[in-house]
Amino acid sequence: MAHSNNTAQAISFDITRFLDEQYNTIAIWYSPIEGIKTDKQISACYSGLDYDGKPFSHFADGSWNCKTTGMYTLPGNEEYIDGRRKNALWKSTDTGNLDWKNPCTSSDTTHFTYILNTSIYPSQHIVKHLEPVNISTDNLGTHVDFGRTFTGWIRITLREAKMGEEIQIGGLTYICTGEMDEQACRKFTYDTQKTVLITGDSDFKPEQIQSIEGLEIVPYIHNSYLY
Repeated sequence: MAHSNNTAQAISFDITRFLDEQYNTIAIWYSPIEGIKTDKQISACYSGLDYDGKPFSHFADGSWNCKTTGMYTLPGNEEYIDGRRKNALWKSTDTGNLDWKNPCTSSDTTHFTYILNTSIYPSQHIVKHLEPVNISTDNLGTHVDFGRTFTGWIRITLREAKMGEEIQIGGLTYICTGEMDEQACRKFTYDTQKTVLITGDSDFKPEQIQSIEGLEIVPYIHNSYLY
């Protein structure tokens, strides 16, 4: 859904090369857009040709499953990720034990303008990994300087952080899983920065940081069938 004009956006992806011969889970990462006053959020249709060449289609009705991820966007281009909600089996073909729920049918009867986009559309990809040129720590936190301004993500690797420990990395708030090693990085948003300040709650210690990376992201024209 486009924020500015309440226009429903649609696009198709060819996922043939990812499909298994027996069982498949089709999963969509999705973050609702702030400011849209409707419970209409997302719909999906899986269609194609079966083994015998016959057409089929399966619509995302109430029999599909959904699950919150513990990740969401915040005002000011910020993001919140609760690592404790992460489940490595979310792509499993057996989702019965992962607390998935059936979606609800929208109660909004408003008819929105519908646009089917072409397979070529603006997207983003990581083009360069940047290393900090300087890292320093004071009473405000850990200051990281990458030497030049770039648009993208900051990704840090943590070791021996406590479960529930809260860390701020620029505009990202990350809640730690408590695993031996874990990574914190944005999922739905990115920012433009040269420096970043890393802070945390009383459990956070700068020595928990094992590595810091800058992931530079640039836009490009993407063909969805490359998926």
